[in-house]
Amino acid sequence: MATPPIQAPAGAQRQKYTASDSQMFGLLREIRSSAQYLQKEAADALVRTLTLDAAARAASLAKALPAALLTRVDNIITPQLDAIRTVFLEDVREFEWCSDSVTAIGLTWARVKDRWPAADTPFEESQQRLGFIAADLDVIVFRCAELTLSPRINETLENLRVGQPLDFEFEFGDELPVGAELRKRLLLELAQEAKAIQNGVIDVSQEVIYKAAASRNAQRRSVFELVALIVCGGLVIPLLVMPWIFQIMQQPDGRIWNISANLHFVVNYVLIFIGSGIHLLIEAVKSQRAESKPSFQAMNDWVLWLHVREMPVFWGIVYIWIGYVLLSAGIPGLSPQTAFFAGYSIDSITEVFLDRFQTAAKAQAAALTAMAK
Repeated sequence: MATPPIQAPAGAQRQKYTASDSQMFGLLREIRSSAQYLQKEAADALVRTLTLDAAARAASLAKALPAALLTRVDNIITPQLDAIRTVFLEDVREFEWCSDSVTAIGLTWARVKDRWPAADTPFEESQQRLGFIAADLDVIVFRCAELTLSPRINETLENLRVGQPLDFEFEFGDELPVGAELRKRLLLELAQEAKAIQNGVIDVSQEVIYKAAASRNAQRRSVFELVALIVCGGLVIPLLVMPWIFQIMQQPDGRIWNISANLHFVVNYVLIFIGSGIHLLIEAVKSQRAESKPSFQAMNDWVLWLHVREMPVFWGIVYIWIGYVLLSAGIPGLSPQTAFFAGYSIDSITEVFLDRFQTAAKAQAAALTAMAK
C-alpha cells in the first residue's frame, strides 16, 4: 500500500501521479505533521511535569495541555479527513486505493479526542491516557507515512548519482513514527513492494536505498565494465608489472616476456580472482539462507547488486590487485593452489603483506635518513 497503483507510460523514467494523487499526498502529510506536533507537545509536557513535586503535577499538566491545544490540531486534521472524503467521491480509484487506511486514521483520531485528559483529571490517570494517546498518534503517523513515503523517496532519488546510498533514517526520520517497530515495518513494506521505488533498491539490513539506473542495459553495462577491468588488469599486471618488479628485485623470474614465468603470473592472477569470486558467492549464499524478511541480496539479482555497488566493487578489485602484487613479490614461485586460497582470504593476506611492506619501508627510510645525516 506504499503508492497508488499507477502504470507509468512506456519508456517513462519516473512514475506519473494524477492530480488526485498529489492532492491525497498533501492532505495525508498535513494529517501526519499535525499528529506529530500534538505527539511532541504531549510528550514534552509530560517530561517537564514529572520533574515537579506530586502536588503541582496535575495543575501543571492541565496548563501545558489545555483543550485548546487539541482543538487547534483538530481544526487541521478533521477538515483534511473531510477533504479526503471529497476526493473519494470525485475519484473512485483513490477510494479503492486507501479507503481502509483513511478510515483507520479517522477512527484513531476520534479515539485520541475521546482520551484527551480534562483539566480536572487526576495526574496518574492523565499520564496513563497520554501513554495511550502517544501510541494512537504513532499509528496515525504510520498510516500516513506508508501511503506517502514512496513518492517522497522517488523525488529524492532523482537528486542522487547512480550507486549513491540514501540514508533512510537521516533523510526521512522526521516523517516516521516514534516506535522502532513501526519504523522498521515501513522499510520492510517498501522493500516488499519493490516496484513502488523508481530507480532505487532498498537494503533493509543497512537501512539505505541505493540509486539504480532506469534501464536494464545500463545496469548490465556496469557488470561488463567490471569484467573488462579485471581482464585488462590480467593483461597488464601479470605480463608487464610483475616482470618489471622482479627485474628490479633481481629475481631469476624477472626476465621480461619469459613465456614460462609470465604464464605462471597469469595463472596465479586468474586463480586469485577465482578464489575471491568463490568467497563472494559463498557469502551471498549464506546471506540468502539467513534471510527471513525482504532484503536486497546478491543472489536475488547479481546484475543489480553489482550495478549499485559498482564503486565499492571497483575498489575491491584494486585491493585484490595490490594483494596479488604483494603476494607474488613476497613469495617467489607462488603455487597455483596457494594463489587460489590466497584469493579466497585476500583481505587478511593483503593486510599481512601491507604490514610487512610498511615495516620494510620504515626500515629503508631510517637507513636513508642515517645516510643523509
